[in-house]
Amino acid sequence: MADRDTIVIRPLAEGDAAAFKALRLQAIQDAPSAVQPTHEEEAAHTLEDMRRRIRATGHEVVFGAFLGDALVGVTGLRRFVPVQAAHKAVLWGVFVDPAHPVSYTHLTLPTKA
Repeated sequence: MADRDTIVIRPLAEGDAAAFKALRLQAIQDAPSAVQPTHEEEAAHTLEDMRRRIRATGHEVVFGAFLGDALVGVTGLRRFVPVQAAHKAVLWGVFVDPAHPVSYTHLTLPTKA
């Protein structure tokens, strides 16, 4: 178990949907020109929409950075689908709550997927 000063990175689960939505809305508010859609469009999404968005697939996963129980950062990882490019991936939607800057000395990555 990580202490309260350790940031744990793990795939988001469907139970994280409300925290994910809140962090997305904060990202849009903090940097509206860097994030799409608009705050109003994002706020209109239901929690079920968020659950679908964070549900891992064979080629995409959304990771959360947790400080204790609080979701303080997020990023998605999308792997290319064609077999010839399946070894490639792209990070998307990177956001860290400015109130919780990440120090690499405080990161803990999961040991199991």
